[in-house]
Amino acid sequence: MHPMAVGTINLILYFAAVVIVAFSARLAFPIPDEVFRKILHFILLGSFYVLVVSYPVWWQAALVRRQNRRRAGARIREANV
Repeated sequence: MHPMAVGTINLILYFAAVVIVAFSARLAFPIPDEVFRKILHFILLGSFYVLVVSYPVWWQAALVRRQNRRRAGARIREANV
């Protein structure tokens, strides 16, 4: 399977799992809105680790295609000449 697909699947599974746990905890326990919002922020921060580990190189984690980076770099070099 393509590394981009594996990383994307890992990211989707991470978000699905932690959001289910967060909303289940909210239903099971009386969590104030501010605390729940902070939990959602930590879930978002945790996705950074999943992005870094799931993708082989940083530009895939940033969801940037390598071919587009090369073309953009060439355009920048042409503009500076």
